[in-house]
Amino acid sequence: MIKRLIKNINANLGYNEKGFDRYVYWHLFNTVIRGYYYKAFHITSNGPLSAGRNVKIVGHKKLLVTGRKCKIESCALIQSVSSHGIKLGDNVTVCHGALIRPTGYWRGNLGWGLTIGDNSSIGAYSYIGCSGRITIGNNVMIGPNVSIIAENHIYTEDSKNFKEQGVSNKGITISDNVWIGTKATILDGVTIGPGSIIAAGAVVTQDVPSSVVVGGVPAKVIKKLS
Repeated sequence: MIKRLIKNINANLGYNEKGFDRYVYWHLFNTVIRGYYYKAFHITSNGPLSAGRNVKIVGHKKLLVTGRKCKIESCALIQSVSSHGIKLGDNVTVCHGALIRPTGYWRGNLGWGLTIGDNSSIGAYSYIGCSGRITIGNNVMIGPNVSIIAENHIYTEDSKNFKEQGVSNKGITISDNVWIGTKATILDGVTIGPGSIIAAGAVVTQDVPSSVVVGGVPAKVIKKLS
């Protein structure tokens, strides 16, 4: 009976039975049980939800909305306090140790928030600083240790310290079917076109056209895909 229950839950989350041993089944079962807890108290979810150990949610339940079959892995932190909240589509994965943060804990402006489309993922230990609007499309792969920061400090007045001059927020848009390699950095004001690849370690400071590979610091087009 327990095995059948676990099998049904895993099927609802989209896991394939083949290749999973008892330990993995039990681990997945526990993440689903935690998912029910987070749905009850911390997350507004439209379907099955999987949550790992030590997941931390900061903010009202209504500010974090997830679609079906979302997975939030262990030690991820989602701070949803923002003007537009955090919205995750269907089958979105937030990997181990990832941090989503629109608003600072100590003073500062109220951030905008984040919207992610279906079948997209945020890699382990990545940082999404969505104080400005960040929109991520469908089928986007974000590798580990990626930084996406929709904020920039103003530094035009020599007579003031940087901290006193405030910040600007233009927002970031990442279109459908984009692959962002490990340790890449996406800075404020950037739009990445559909079907493009951001090479590992790239620092993206300007818009990226569709169907290209960009790399380097600052990132430049190094290959056209079509």
